Amino acid sequence: MVRYKNPVVIERADPWIYKHTDGYYYFTGSVPGYQLIELRRSKTINGLENGERKEIWFAHEEGLLSELIWAPEVHFID
Repeated sequence: MVRYKNPVVIERADPWIYKHTDGYYYFTGSVPGYQLIELRRSKTINGLENGERKEIWFAHEEGLLSELIWAPEVHFID
């Protein structure tokens, strides 16, 4: 039986995990401060805590895209 660590990633609210056909689990969640979106990937769910990370979106200085970002999700379309 596989036991999963909970929380999967420390200090990330609203977690979203997707397993893609490439064999990787992709993770995103609300980052403290709510000013950026971080994407992580790992071959295992437990590996997401220290998995490969990339910051993929930052809040703009002003305008509508300067607002806080909550509960990001990852979906594969086509």
